[in-house]
Amino acid sequence: MNQQKMFDIWGQKILYEKLIRRQQIKRRIGEMAIQIAGDNCGNNGLIMIGALNGVMPFLVNLSRKVGPMVKNLQIETVPISSYGLGTVSSGEPVMTLDPSIDITGKRVLFVDDLVDSGHSIRVALENLKKKKPASLKVAVLFSKPDARKVQVPLDYVGFEIPNKYVTGVGLDDAKLYRWLLDLWARK
Repeated sequence: MNQQKMFDIWGQKILYEKLIRRQQIKRRIGEMAIQIAGDNCGNNGLIMIGALNGVMPFLVNLSRKVGPMVKNLQIETVPISSYGLGTVSSGEPVMTLDPSIDITGKRVLFVDDLVDSGHSIRVALENLKKKKPASLKVAVLFSKPDARKVQVPLDYVGFEIPNKYVTGVGLDDAKLYRWLLDLWARK
C-alpha cells in the first residue's frame, strides 16, 4: 500500500498518496542522462532549455549527470505556464521570454517536469523552432499520456504516470510543495 499524507494547501487539508519514491526518480534521471549523453556524444555542444518554474529540480539533477558526459553543456530557462493557481491546465500556455542564448544551428534539448495536455510543450517547441536550432529534442520527467490533447514529440521520458494531480519534485499545488523529493498524487 502506498504511503498517504495530508497536505495543508492554504488552510485546506488534502489527502495525497506517494506515487514515486525519490530513489526511483534519482535512478531514472541517471538513466535518462546516459541516453541523452549518448545521443550527443561527439557533438560540439548541447543547450538544455528548461520550462520554469517546476523544472528546476529536474533540470539541475539532469544537467549534473549529463554535464560531465557531453562537450560544452549550456543551461537556460524560459518561463512557460498554463496552470496559474489552478489544478487543471488552461490549455492556453504562455511563453513570456525567449532564451538569452543564441540557439541558431545548435543542438537543443527542451526540458520540462511534466507533460499532460501537451499544449505547453507545443507552444515552447513552436517558439524554439523559429530560432532554427540544428536539432530540437524533448526530455520530460513525468508524462500523463491519458491527459494528452495535443500530440508532441517526447524523446526522453522518465515516468508515465496516471492522470492525477501531482505535486513534488518541482511540481506545485497552488504554488506550494515544489520542494518535496517524492512525487505525490491527490487521492
